[in-house]
Amino acid sequence: MTESSHAQHRPPVDEDPSQLGPTPADTTSFGTLYPLHDVLAVVHDHAEAERAVQALKDAGVRDGDVDVLEGAWFAEAVRGIDRRGGLAARLAKILPTDERLMLRRYMAEAEQGHSVVVVHAEDPQDVARAGRILRAHGGHEMRHYGRMVVTDL
Repeated sequence: MTESSHAQHRPPVDEDPSQLGPTPADTTSFGTLYPLHDVLAVVHDHAEAERAVQALKDAGVRDGDVDVLEGAWFAEAVRGIDRRGGLAARLAKILPTDERLMLRRYMAEAEQGHSVVVVHAEDPQDVARAGRILRAHGGHEMRHYGRMVVTDL
């Protein structure tokens, strides 16, 4: 995998998600979480999500470049960002963007208790490999968030 910049926007899973506020400008789009150069995928079963993470690591993904977010944490974190997101977040609520619509789909899955796996992947081979591995572990709602384009996997 490529040299990581994931640490700059890695989900703060050790923090209270209800207290999260706006994130740095390069990780938001109109006040909405934007996981730059990451693949996001939903996996229904948390144990299967953990197996997917191990398979990703076995394929060369570094520990710091992959996270499993429990559904309840993810949903509360998004709500916290929405509450504290400032003017841009308020505008995004009344002017839905494609990113906002995708986030709603992740929220619906998270609120059902499904896990969200986040994998840092900048180059196309890494994105494709992450997609194959996640799909093999039941991953769906898979997208890669590039700087200018979000790609369905």
